[in-house]
Amino acid sequence: MDTTAHVSLDLATPESVVAALDEHVDMWSHAEVVAIGWTARTVHELHVVAHGLVRLLVGRLGFRSVLIEGDREVCRKLDGLVRNRTDDLQRTLAGARPFLATVEMLDVLRWLQRWNDGNGAERARIVHGGQDDLSSPLALERSLANQVLLWHDRLGHRIIYLGGAYHTAAAGRTMAAATSDPLPSAGSLLRDALGDRYLSVGLTFGSGTIPQPVPSPAPGTLEADLDALGRPTVLVQLRSLLDARTSIVRPDRVRIVGPDYKPDNDASHSMVGDPAQWFDFVIHQQIGTPTTFLT
Repeated sequence: MDTTAHVSLDLATPESVVAALDEHVDMWSHAEVVAIGWTARTVHELHVVAHGLVRLLVGRLGFRSVLIEGDREVCRKLDGLVRNRTDDLQRTLAGARPFLATVEMLDVLRWLQRWNDGNGAERARIVHGGQDDLSSPLALERSLANQVLLWHDRLGHRIIYLGGAYHTAAAGRTMAAATSDPLPSAGSLLRDALGDRYLSVGLTFGSGTIPQPVPSPAPGTLEADLDALGRPTVLVQLRSLLDARTSIVRPDRVRIVGPDYKPDNDASHSMVGDPAQWFDFVIHQQIGTPTTFLT
């Protein structure tokens, strides 16, 4: 892939995402861990992108573990269901934390089941590491990173890490409303441990109702720069994009839309720092629509 190229994606199906990315599969070939980090976990289109990436990494590059951040006990149950082909996937996933209990995540799990049916002993699995350490923000980030490294060391698997961009970012960051110094992220700790074998993919969007209304991004945000490319869905190699645009101010923030997001206070829901340090690649959706919840 030319380092300055933008790859437009067709989000009709996960298969169409795979088709668009297949000729660029070498981008991911050296990685041991590929983190796919949502800036909002309730955007349908970004789940289609993530699903396509899972298919590409598992089917073409031999990744065998998918670590899903956020619900250790449910993921333990899902692992057995994905590997042993039972019909309880939907019922089990419906009991997960709300941002995981979606039709879109169910589609990923069902694809992994089907893939395992055709691949004998070398089965893909759903993993989640030890207990999240909630004693402090830094302790949480360390525990998330350790979960990934634990499974990588224990199984020798190449791992897809599905999580929130605030955790998967490959460098320290802070929230706009915070007064503390930048906090190391799980992704920055994984970058320290694995070097360029840790790849960080950010999933961003411009605006939409997901289901809460999210306004168009403000100037100075990464999303505003990516919206300006004029493509409905696009993959960019972020450092090359930003380095090539020396005539404009570089963006220094990315919006994070969680359950506490308030559209009338949009600016405070941003993580601040250098996006080119956080993400090796970004896949950006101009207009987001909501995921479909199972319950």
